[in-house]
Amino acid sequence: MIKGICEGLHYLHENDRAPIIHLNLKPANVLLDAAMEPRITDFGLSRLIGEGNTRIVNTHTPGPIGYMAPEYRYMGEVSRKVDIFSLGILILEIVTGQDNSTKVDFIDHVCEHCMEGPQIKFMYPSLEPELHDQVELCIKIGLECVQTDRKKRPTAGDIIRKLEEGTKLGPTPSRENITTEIGKPQMFSFELLNDITESFSPGRLRGTGGFGYVYEGIPHGNEGAMAVKRLKEKIGISPKQFENEVHNLSRIEHRNIVRLIGYCDEIREILSHGKNKNDPPIREHIQERLLCYEYMPKGSLDKIIYDNLDWHTRYKIIEGICHGLHCLHEGQQDIQIAHLDLKPANILLDSDMVPKLADFGMSRLFSLEQVYILASKPMGTIGYIAPEYLDHKKVSTKADIYSFGIVVLEIVTRKQCPRSYADINAQHFIHHLRQNLTKDNYVKSMYPALEADCLQQVKLCIEIGLNCVEKEPTKRPTAREIISMFNQKKDSSRSGVSNCIVNVIEAWLSRLPWHPWPLTLLRQT
Repeated sequence: MIKGICEGLHYLHENDRAPIIHLNLKPANVLLDAAMEPRITDFGLSRLIGEGNTRIVNTHTPGPIGYMAPEYRYMGEVSRKVDIFSLGILILEIVTGQDNSTKVDFIDHVCEHCMEGPQIKFMYPSLEPELHDQVELCIKIGLECVQTDRKKRPTAGDIIRKLEEGTKLGPTPSRENITTEIGKPQMFSFELLNDITESFSPGRLRGTGGFGYVYEGIPHGNEGAMAVKRLKEKIGISPKQFENEVHNLSRIEHRNIVRLIGYCDEIREILSHGKNKNDPPIREHIQERLLCYEYMPKGSLDKIIYDNLDWHTRYKIIEGICHGLHCLHEGQQDIQIAHLDLKPANILLDSDMVPKLADFGMSRLFSLEQVYILASKPMGTIGYIAPEYLDHKKVSTKADIYSFGIVVLEIVTRKQCPRSYADINAQHFIHHLRQNLTKDNYVKSMYPALEADCLQQVKLCIEIGLNCVEKEPTKRPTAREIISMFNQKKDSSRSGVSNCIVNVIEAWLSRLPWHPWPLTLLRQT
């Protein structure tokens, strides 16, 4: 089967007329005849490459992410080697009998668990020993095909020759050269990011912050923009903080958490002029650290929540933030992640106003058994930092819940929590809200045109926000408990609508001289 797929691909790539790039090679697009001969099908995404061209740039990048070469997914570059990458994933799936979509680190898993003799015997217990070399050969071919550098991938013809000769391709490619995590962040060169942002031109600048500047990057020929965050060189961001953001975001894939596409960590040499005209140029080394995220066209939450944003959107945003926090706190198999810098500026919005948590530079990982850990010093934004973190350096997921509470109260009231070097202003803000937000008239004055059911949503969010900013961490709810409160509210709203419908039907039926069924059945149904 593997050899047959390679032969089909070789025919497409090397035929006499013009090379054809399939661009959608996956198990579902390989059909089998009665003799189990494989046939490549579904050429809806395929491209022809003119004579003399080694690669072209696509206008968009459709196709299954799990089989997509990094240069095609992120840069729109199309070449024969894009199909070879997909072939590599396909070969590894055929050999191991595993679907790459079931494991984020599928290729890493193959490297660790499928290469040695005993492991091959475990996969194929009844296989004759002399055929073990074939299995190992196919695994090595698969790993060569998924190397990050497309130039190092073999051609379909190379693979066919090796399969026919039954010889190995030499040593297994080093782990550094292999794209070990499909769909995970890629390392980009500074040259590339400089190119797609037009040399970080002012026209591409989309935002500034304490840590850096955010630019819109548009890869050539790719309709999908990305946000390129260029960190300031002299702001004291440690290598550990940068590594934190890359590592922690790499672990997570969730609708309400911004997706990290790639990063750059390079030392760049530049020539600068001396103080005087006749002084020779001075060589300087600049540390360039950049992070590339999915582009959020609506910007950050702090730009809009203090304006006239409708309540339904506000409510949806609050729910989404909570789901993102739940993913961090309880959605990972072996760890908890505390964000530690949750604030409106670090909540981005997509084109549908779906909120996504961003900026994980301050985040901390700790085991599921740990209630809290001690930090060397509190970091984050005054006004959103939990008292136990600010005063006693205690880090836990409940610190995020406190920050979430402040954000919720800001979203509901459209008022910004005052900032100061102490936490006094934040506590005054909370005290003022505790006194006023539980009063019906105060809530109605904020949203005079809102229906009664939606006013209940406002009150629920106020209750959640105030519970989250309790000074004692154990009194704060978890993200899971808050989601449960939202779900209960939805259930009661549906029940209210159902009862209203039943009341209308009962009133109508009571006017009839006869009843088609007992009225009590309506309540039961």
